Amino acid sequence: MKFNIREFDQYRENNRLEVKRAKDGLPNSLWDTYSSMANCYGGIILLGVDEKSDGSLVSTGLKNVEKLRKDFWNTINNTKKESRIYPHRQRADAQRRHLRSKK
Repeated sequence: MKFNIREFDQYRENNRLEVKRAKDGLPNSLWDTYSSMANCYGGIILLGVDEKSDGSLVSTGLKNVEKLRKDFWNTINNTKKESRIYPHRQRADAQRRHLRSKK
């Protein structure tokens, strides 16, 4: 699945796109989502985004992005948490994008 930040307003959650607010750090549900996507067709997980009642997505922002990134990769590379059967994982797979809220 390709993701184009310019088309953000058109996206909805589905089996290849999941959003997480991650307001207070990486949510526990992130690992279930990651595992599910890693065992199927892959996908995109957007942090700092929430789903509204109409299904549209809204940016909620993130605090301490570098800590979140470090925590994510430390967990992914922890063999007690995640299996090493996914050699295709690379740091390049995680991208940082900025969204401006429409107020």
